[in-house]
Amino acid sequence: WMAMAGMSSLGAGAIHAAAIGVHAEHRPAATTFVIVAAIQLAWGALALVRSNRLIALLGAGIGLGAFAGWVWAKVWGIGFIPGLDEAEPVQTADGIAAAMALASVLLIAFAAWAKGTTTIRVPRPPLVVTAIAVLALSLFGMAAGGTHAHAEGHDETAGGGHGDSHGDAAAGGDHGDHGDHTDTA
Repeated sequence: WMAMAGMSSLGAGAIHAAAIGVHAEHRPAATTFVIVAAIQLAWGALALVRSNRLIALLGAGIGLGAFAGWVWAKVWGIGFIPGLDEAEPVQTADGIAAAMALASVLLIAFAAWAKGTTTIRVPRPPLVVTAIAVLALSLFGMAAGGTHAHAEGHDETAGGGHGDSHGDAAAGGDHGDHGDHTDTA
């Protein structure tokens, strides 16, 4: 069960890593995503190779912290982090990352419970099934994160989302009427 919790943390960390570029215009927000991603990825990798009480407690704290931070950001905004300072609606990528962080906590709790009970044995799903599910959710969340909309009202895309001020069609700029180009002389 700890390995499944680790995989869930790896998935959440991957989605947070993908969110770094979308939040690049606000350096403190991007830095926050770097830190959260690094911590979730590091703990997830550790949980795949080691399992003890300290690692479980650390993982539960990381997962709860990530989930609580997400709730705080969605409900009130995190006022001391520019770029995360306004409450925003739940979006696909952040919802999946939060769910995976919470899943890691629940899996850690279940692992602790299952280890302590001798009367009920709950078979663990094969790790390959968990890995495929986490991979699919993570990739979907990472792709969905490329279209993240901020509270300020502009959408972010993987390419920056702000278009080109010169009206370049490839950049998604303005394609409106540019005036009559006939000679009137």
